[in-house]
Amino acid sequence: MSSTKSGLNANFFNKSELIREVARAVPGATNKQVKKIIRDQYGIEVASNLIIAVLGRERTRKLLAPVRAKLIQMGLEWFELCGRDRGYCSELLSTFS
Repeated sequence: MSSTKSGLNANFFNKSELIREVARAVPGATNKQVKKIIRDQYGIEVASNLIIAVLGRERTRKLLAPVRAKLIQMGLEWFELCGRDRGYCSELLSTFS
């Protein structure tokens, strides 16, 4: 994670992107752990509600952690089947909710 700082002040980073970066590095991190990592590494405070908005509920993330890699692969396949059109992909997915 420190490689992304590479000479730049941490304040240049968007909080949501920092949360995503931490989640990529530590996929099973709790909200509390994500907050601590960002505070320790970047000196930035993030709220739990922002973490939930970016990554989803902690309970759901824990349940899906074991199949995360497979879900990402399936999502990429779905995206390709939708012609790499994010709007169309999102529209189709919204029919399930």
